[in-house]
Order: sequence, then C-alpha cells, then structure tokens
Amino acid sequence: MLNKIKHPLIILLFFIIGCFIFKDTFFAVYDTPRELLIPKGILEGKILYKEIYNFYGALPYYIAALFFKIFGLSTNSYFSLNIINSLFFVFGIYFLANLFVNKKYSLITTIFVMCTTIFNITIFNFIYPYSICYTFALSAYIYSILFLIKFIKENNDKYFIISSVLLGFCVASKNEFILTPLIHIISIFLYKTNKFKYLIRFLLCFSIFPLFQMLILFISGLKFEDLPFIFSIFIKSTTSTAMKEFHKEIGMYPFLLKPLSLIKIILCWIGIICSYILYRRNKIYGTIILIILLLFIKHNIIGSLLFFLPLTVFLFLILKIKKIIKKPAFFILILGALLTSLKTFFYLNFTAQGAYAFPLFILYFIALFVANRKTNIIMFLILFFATFCFYSSCIAYFEYSNIISHNQITTKTTNTQALLLENIVSWINNNTKDDEKILMFPEFTTPLLMTNRQSDYMLYNLHDISIDILGTDYIRKRVLNNNIKYIIDTSPYNSYSYNTKSYKIVNEGKFIETKFKDEFKKIHQINIKNYKINIYKKIL
Repeated sequence: MLNKIKHPLIILLFFIIGCFIFKDTFFAVYDTPRELLIPKGILEGKILYKEIYNFYGALPYYIAALFFKIFGLSTNSYFSLNIINSLFFVFGIYFLANLFVNKKYSLITTIFVMCTTIFNITIFNFIYPYSICYTFALSAYIYSILFLIKFIKENNDKYFIISSVLLGFCVASKNEFILTPLIHIISIFLYKTNKFKYLIRFLLCFSIFPLFQMLILFISGLKFEDLPFIFSIFIKSTTSTAMKEFHKEIGMYPFLLKPLSLIKIILCWIGIICSYILYRRNKIYGTIILIILLLFIKHNIIGSLLFFLPLTVFLFLILKIKKIIKKPAFFILILGALLTSLKTFFYLNFTAQGAYAFPLFILYFIALFVANRKTNIIMFLILFFATFCFYSSCIAYFEYSNIISHNQITTKTTNTQALLLENIVSWINNNTKDDEKILMFPEFTTPLLMTNRQSDYMLYNLHDISIDILGTDYIRKRVLNNNIKYIIDTSPYNSYSYNTKSYKIVNEGKFIETKFKDEFKKIHQINIKNYKINIYKKIL
C-alpha cells in the first residue's frame, strides 16, 4: 500500500513546502487584486458583467465568492482556495503522466510542472494567478483529458460522461478553450462505432456547466436586455486595437521581429546544447557551464527559449499522423497540448501566459524521451529547470522582500511598491470617509482592498485595453453619475510597469487631466522616487 502512495505523498509534501515559501507573493499592481475584487462585488450583490467589468467566465468567481463568504475575504483565504486547486491540478498531472510513463517519471513530470507553472515567479502562476478562471479551467481540462483517455482505453461510458462535463466547466470558465471540444469530437469519430450516440451524449454533458453558469447569472439579476452589452464586451475583448497591439508585444512574437533578440536566443540554444554534450561526458563540468550560462542570460530570454514547442509538436503530428492515430492516448495528449496553447502558439514561454500551456507539452516530451530510452536528456532537463527556478527564486526573494498588510490583505512586494502602497493607503485612511467612492486609475486596486473603500466595479481596470473596449464616453458617464469623489492616478508608475507601446494612454499619464479637467481638480501629490502620483477630488 505504501508503495502505491509514496510518489503522491512526496509530491504533496514538496507542494506544501513550496507553497509556504511562495506565500504572500501577492502581486499588488497587476491583475491579481481583481481576483479578490470581483468576488467581493458579487458578495455585495453586484451583477457580474452588468455591474462588474469582466470578460472571463463566471463560475470560478462565484466559487471564490462562496469560499470568501465562508472563510472571509483575505489573501489567506485566496491563498487557501488556490492551494486546493493547485493540489487538484498537480495530482491530475501525476495520474495523467502515469498513463504514459512509470511512477518515477510521473513524479519528474509533476516536479517540472511545479517549477514552470505552479510556482512561476511571474503573475502566471497557480498560487496568486493573474486569473483564477484560467487556473480553474486548466484543472478541469487536465482531468477531462485524463478521463477521456481512460474511456478510450477501458470503454467505460462513466469516464466519458465525467470528461465531457469537466470540459464544459473548462470552456465556461475561460473562452480561450473554446476549440477544445474538438478533442472529444475527433476521438468519437476515430475510435467509436456508435458515433451519433456519443456525440449527442457529449453535447448534453458538455452543456451542463455553461447552462448552469447562465442560470446563476439570471438568478443574480441579469436580464435578457443586458445580453447585447455583455456580448459586445466579449467581442471587443478579442477585436479591440489595444488588445491586438498588446499581443504583438508580449512573449515570443517581438523576438521574431527583432533580429538581435532572435540571435540571442539562437546563441543561448547553442550554449545549452554544448553544455548538454559536455554533461554527457562529464556531469560536473556540464553542470558548471549550464549554471554560468543561466546566470548571464536575462530572465525573459530564458522564458522565450521554448517557443518552438507547439510548432515541433504540430509538425510531429502532421508527419506521423497515421502512426499516432493508432495510439489513441498519445494522439489525445498531443491534440490536448496543442489546443491548450492556442492563445500562446507563437509566443509560448514560461515567463508569460505560455506557462499555463506547459504541463501537457512537458508530459509529451518526457513520454517521448522515455519511449526512446533517452533518459539522459530528462536528467539534463531536470538540472536545467532546477537551476533556472533556483535562480528565479533568488531574484524574487531579494526583489520581493517587503511585506505590507492592511485589512487582512497581505502582499510581499518590492521597495518601490511598498512605499507606494503605504503612502496611498495612509492618505486614503486619513483623508477620506468610509462611504466615499475612490477610482484607482488605471488598475492599481490593492489600496481599495486594504482600506475597504468603495469604487465603481465597472471601472476598476482602466488600462488601454479596457478603455478601448468600454469607450471614453461610457467611462465619463460612469465616473460622473456614480458619485466617484476621488481619483488616484498611478499611471506614472503603471506606465513603468507595463512599458509597452500598446498602452499609450497609460504611458502618457494625462488621461484624468484631459478627460475630467472641468469636473476634478488636483488636491495632492505623492512623490515616490521618480513617480508623481496625483490625487484628484470632484468639484462640487
């Protein structure tokens, strides 16, 4: 019995230790505060989409709201919720890997996933993620693939029903997974004789969670006349100019457009290959060269090294399609890996959203290497990821060293962010009343959580993409009609944080002065190093 559970037990212990090391690394400026703010709005009776700005799924936020209702709204509660989901995800990876490789390599696969995805030092992690919709959807997706493979292998209809229902939850949670039903549909047509029966069963089971999500929204107060506005937000979230520009600037895409950056990546790979060749001859010297190489490569370059993964897998699928189809489990794994990376196909890396697409790719390559008995490469990859993650953790440890805590919201952050937070929170507590509404521009909402001040839930996230989606006329109307008394403009700091051409409005830092010059006047300025944070008050 002990032999059967020893690997999951090791994973569990490793995971708990890792989580406590990672605890409190709550990202105060970017998307993470939104993941507490939306459930807070739901608990206050606000209607998602109609009164709370959101273009992700609804179910994860209602789950979070229920969790906060029971355990209280705090970063500790949020941490605990994500720990539960992360453990669920990790064991899903372990059991899925065990369908392809033995327990030792299943454990190795799981450790890879922890290093690159769960404990990623960017906001694209599982503990304090940029989106719980993404992480919850991924957990459902992994188990959906697991049960689909078991269904094909064992011909047990129960597994097919579970897999279909879980995939429905996945798609309802995050629209990036909209094409993943192709996995089930293609599998039905390839491996089942009674195709129509299973197709109907799949559609019925798949639709359970999307319909349940709509039911919750209508019970909470959403009406049919609200749907055109909501649909317009979803459509604009993918078609807006700012969104298109943003995706051109993140991940691998810009490296392909910049010859110098591409040359750097090629040189990095030459260095890694050379260190691997040396590693095969002498493990000590190979390890030393690898460590030296990683120390001199910038973090974002390392993250972009693996952009070729989807392309490699796609080409392998095309070239070996006849052989792969004869191996249903392997075919489903490859197709699942490709469909996971749809959003990040051309800029897959583990310092951006591509981190969420890595688990199935990692499993695919380990299964491939084990099948071909190339375990030397796996041991070298372990060394590579372990060195990189240790290096990244050291950077994070020294950079995120200040712990700030107010109103059960705790964040471990940088010196500059800590000064910024303390000054803004102090000013709000000393100069505003509990019932006065404050707009944080563009999206630095952590001070609102730390002071428990109200705002407009449709305007908590006003970077260029949201401004492009909502429109300046709509924003002006909301600000002037919803009793916003103060506007705190942190755009000078946010422009440094984003540092992208697509965020022109935020980078200019004059949005409030130009759009509300007759309605708000500047009453205070907070100077943090080189950043001037302006505070505006509504003219009565």
